[in-house]
Amino acid sequence: MRIATVTMQQQGVNAILDKQVKLTNTELQLATGRRILRPSDDPANSSLILNLKQSIGISEQHIRNSEMALTSLAFAETTTESIVNNLQRARELTVQGLNDTNDTQNRAALAMEIRQIREAIGVQANTQDAQGEYIFAGSNTTTQPFDVGDGENFREGTFTYLGNASTKQVQIGVGQRLTVRDPGTDVFGDFSGGENIFKTLDTIADEFESGTITSTDLLDNLDAGLERVLTAGAKIGARINMVERHTEVEESFIVKMKETLADVNDLDYAQTIAQFNLDRVGMEAAQQAYIKIQGLSLFDHLR
Repeated sequence: MRIATVTMQQQGVNAILDKQVKLTNTELQLATGRRILRPSDDPANSSLILNLKQSIGISEQHIRNSEMALTSLAFAETTTESIVNNLQRARELTVQGLNDTNDTQNRAALAMEIRQIREAIGVQANTQDAQGEYIFAGSNTTTQPFDVGDGENFREGTFTYLGNASTKQVQIGVGQRLTVRDPGTDVFGDFSGGENIFKTLDTIADEFESGTITSTDLLDNLDAGLERVLTAGAKIGARINMVERHTEVEESFIVKMKETLADVNDLDYAQTIAQFNLDRVGMEAAQQAYIKIQGLSLFDHLR
């Protein structure tokens, strides 16, 4: 069977192109450090790589959410601890004021300090975190949650809750959501006509100033408010612990997935360099063969 010159030349060109493709592919593998450059290289493992990368991305988002949650919860924890300290001081003053040995002047001085505590707690109730969100507003985090008066208005007993009754949650794991914002009423009490911390402190100060103590449950109401804040603080502490545990789990999961990803797609450099050298030799051989084929035409020998 005779083979036309043009056919031999085309075969030579095709051989060079094939070698060029292999050489380029090996060069890309060395440049990227990846064994699989496109899905067609290994369809089964390409699907696995895609799933692994998606899972890693989801876990990394969970960690970012956890970091933001920790920052937010830390603000709430610190603020709650400060409120507890203020209420404990108010309780000491209340116990002191309920002692019959106090005269009107002494109780008036105690009332003044209790009102100062009330004002301080009012400021703390409207605390914002590093992102500017109000930490005791429920899920309505952009609205100042409490109107408790200011200046002389603290003596008028005006207090209103402007937040909502919902919680704000974030995703910290697969199927795991964490509450990072509670309604202010869970911490400070009922603002719809019931008892709350501000009303309790106002009542105590009013009766100490008047010199006539008619309420028999002053201390009980204050203890109830203190217990509510302590409970809120305990919940916040538990959530912080939960976030930290879940972060450790997600970090460990990411490490394992990245190890699997490396096993599937990381390049064996020694083997690939050896292959690159073979591909380069093959390329040079194909080029030399093509040059020889070009010299086989009968017309080149005609004079």
